[in-house]
Amino acid sequence: FGSLARQFRHHALPCRPSPSAPELPASRAPATELQPMAVTAEEVAMHSTETDCWVILDGEVWDVTGFLFVHPGGFQSIMRFAGKDATEEFSILHNPDAIKRHGLDTGAVKAVGRLKK
Repeated sequence: FGSLARQFRHHALPCRPSPSAPELPASRAPATELQPMAVTAEEVAMHSTETDCWVILDGEVWDVTGFLFVHPGGFQSIMRFAGKDATEEFSILHNPDAIKRHGLDTGAVKAVGRLKK
């Protein structure tokens, strides 16, 4: 493979500009924002381990698996609410922007969707 690469190393291949993508009608245009997934409490309850941990906060479902072992209060404080609604406890201890600032912005927390009522 090396000798073949050396043979073509100095030969530039002609490039043509690719044609621009056709415009899609508004009804077929790709969505710019994903619609939040509706998640049932039963589905959230299935994610209650150290390797797959979801919690509910103010009706929003979050995958906090990546944050468990970097949480300043220790992973046990999150695991108590693994697969459950942690809204009340969370709001007592944290600022409203804590998820964004310490989780979403760092990639340690992922938004899953909204709790299905």
